[in-house]
Amino acid sequence: MNPSLKIVLSGSIGCGKSTVVRHVMGQRPAWRKPGGFFTLRQPGAIIMRTWEGEERIVARHSATTPRGRPPYDVDLDAFNRFGSRALRPSSAAQPFVLDELGLLELPAQAFARAIADLFQGSNPIIAVIQQRSLEPWIGLIGKEYVHHLLMVNADNRDDLPGGLLDLLK
Repeated sequence: MNPSLKIVLSGSIGCGKSTVVRHVMGQRPAWRKPGGFFTLRQPGAIIMRTWEGEERIVARHSATTPRGRPPYDVDLDAFNRFGSRALRPSSAAQPFVLDELGLLELPAQAFARAIADLFQGSNPIIAVIQQRSLEPWIGLIGKEYVHHLLMVNADNRDDLPGGLLDLLK
């Protein structure tokens, strides 16, 4: 495996991006306990959880969000402090899984900078980025630091785990 491989999976919400990543994590021992995080949507909140099990509420549902924006009050401090801490590598070889990045995280400047720094470093990464926020995240990360961009959809999601496993050999 290329130790600094950076892979981004993107696609519409609910297309199977996270399912592809979880399948790959289960097949590669080095990826079973990565650094990074995943997000959970709970009634009324979005939770960020590290792969070690530590978690924080990072957004709460809001009925007063302006039209056209996600209906959440975002806790930028939680993203900046907790999220950034989840992105600190324990070694140059530690793999990272970031599941997922979307519009809510972009205004958290310290967190967004930590994501960009991680991509510019030596750790291997698999990141899930919502399609609607792909362009701003790639602009922040730097397209030269994304080695493979895989678009997930209903037609290819069942075959993608095999292709992703091949990339990780």
